[in-house]
Order: sequence, then structure tokens, then C-alpha cells
Amino acid sequence: MSIRDRQVQLAVDFAQDRLEFCDGLPAEMTSSMHLDLERGIRLEVAWLSGDMVACGKEVLIPTPVNRAIYDLLVLHAEGRPAHSEI
Repeated sequence: MSIRDRQVQLAVDFAQDRLEFCDGLPAEMTSSMHLDLERGIRLEVAWLSGDMVACGKEVLIPTPVNRAIYDLLVLHAEGRPAHSEI
């Protein structure tokens, strides 16, 4: 199924609503993927940033931030070996 077939409908104010939501989060808040990275467990980077990059390619929209996030975090996607000290 292509991204065009998905016909995702977003409210006109969706982006503004999400930005306002983020503005209300506590400063110490972090993402679950960040916590997973700190804990050395498997990351969902392929399904989050990786899929966003693939969707962008499909519709010829560059996704440089998601590409950079994916490229950096894919190195840690499988987590840290149990014997690792880092």
C-alpha cells in the first residue's frame, strides 16, 4: 500500500495542536527511545524514523532530520550486548 493509498486526513490545526502539547511537557521529559538507548535495549528506530524516510522517498519529499536520526541510531538498534560496560 502506498502512502497515497493511505489517504491520511489530519485536522487543519494538527501541527499547531501538537506543538502546543509539547510546550506543556515538563522539561525533564524524554522519549521512550531515549530511555531504551540509555538502558541498552532494542530501539524502534527502524519503525519510526526509518519508515518516515521510506515514506518520504515514496512521495519524493526529503526527510533529512529523520534520515539523520535513523543513520545515527541504527548503530544501536539491536541494543547493547549484555556484557558491555558502556
